[in-house]
Amino acid sequence: VVTHHRYWSAAEAACRVENGFAGSAEDAADRLEDLLRQSVSLRMQADVPVGVFLSGGVDSSITAALMRQLSAEPVHSFTIGFDQSGLDESPHARAVADQLGTIHTEVRICDAEALDLVPRLPQLYDEPFADAAALPTALLAQVTRRQVTVALSGDGADELFGGYGIYRSIPKDWHRLNAMPRRFKAAGGLGARMLAGPAEGLAGLAAAFSRRRSHPGYRLGRAAERLGAGSLAELLGLHYSRWRGMPPLVPGAGRAACLFSEPTPATADPALATMVLDALGYLPDDLCVKTDRATMAASLEARLPFLAPALAEFAWSLPTGIKIEGDVGKAVLRRVLYRHVPRALVDRPKMGFEVPVGRWLRGKLRDWADDLLSEDRLRRQGLLDAKLVAGIWREHRSGAKNWQSELWHALMVQAWLGA
Repeated sequence: VVTHHRYWSAAEAACRVENGFAGSAEDAADRLEDLLRQSVSLRMQADVPVGVFLSGGVDSSITAALMRQLSAEPVHSFTIGFDQSGLDESPHARAVADQLGTIHTEVRICDAEALDLVPRLPQLYDEPFADAAALPTALLAQVTRRQVTVALSGDGADELFGGYGIYRSIPKDWHRLNAMPRRFKAAGGLGARMLAGPAEGLAGLAAAFSRRRSHPGYRLGRAAERLGAGSLAELLGLHYSRWRGMPPLVPGAGRAACLFSEPTPATADPALATMVLDALGYLPDDLCVKTDRATMAASLEARLPFLAPALAEFAWSLPTGIKIEGDVGKAVLRRVLYRHVPRALVDRPKMGFEVPVGRWLRGKLRDWADDLLSEDRLRRQGLLDAKLVAGIWREHRSGAKNWQSELWHALMVQAWLGA
């Protein structure tokens, strides 16, 4: 007899272990360090050279620290920096590397090197992939492969241990929505939708509205969508939709009710449910895709210690108050890190891979984008809303408004179609 069943489910596991940990925050840090050490040790096993991506943030720093502790040989760490102030994490990575004593490779990437890779992103990812961090990830993988064959990465720590601000804001917003009478939400949503169009038109006349999120029409459209969210998963999906509060990018396509294929996990704590939704959606569909395809294109194997099943279930067993202390996410992970690295080196705002897309589109990528986003070309293809896309491209080029995120999505679709 052949049976068909799911052997493991993140949502079911989270519900099963929720609040199962009864110790103190220090007890949690002790257990977490043991589990991390086991996971890092397992992923260091190889008959080829192994290194680590090091940004100087919490996740990569604790990974590098445990590798250094476990290895009899020097650990190779790698970071990449852009030649633009405010976007560069490499000084932080260098400071952590010096503290840990890793053999550190830091590569400065100029605009020309980065821009050479942009037209090749559709072939590298084999689909329209609009996370702009794909570019520095691919460049970092190329640099790393020159010295090692395997690299450990800190992907997954944010989703498991509450590293993003949305794990505080989305549950609060959901609580407020649930407290509203249904009729009030329906009336408020209808009113916001009716006002969104005229308000956006007025905003277009005012030079002061230089950024999209300053537009009254945008804010009202977004408010209408949020009031209509029927589940925590829908509300979180609106956070990730770059075109929320805007007409559809594909005319007549409508909108998906929810970006997530899985329903909202039935956990008691909405913060945990939000983290699990990200572990089911954003993590595998964006972050892991980004890392996996970038590294495979460079013949580099990426290994992710935080995604060990035992670590995930332990994270879900922790009360949210141990993972998020006030406005500080990944609190328990920080407790572990402070045992290895002075907190002054790593206590800073979260950065991530930031890419100066807006500046490039007004500069050296302008001709490339002009070709892909010309209204004639868009009309011939008949896929994207030619008037909408061409309009925001004109506004962005002129500097009137910043549409870099929306334009990057459209450009990745266009580049993929032409690949």
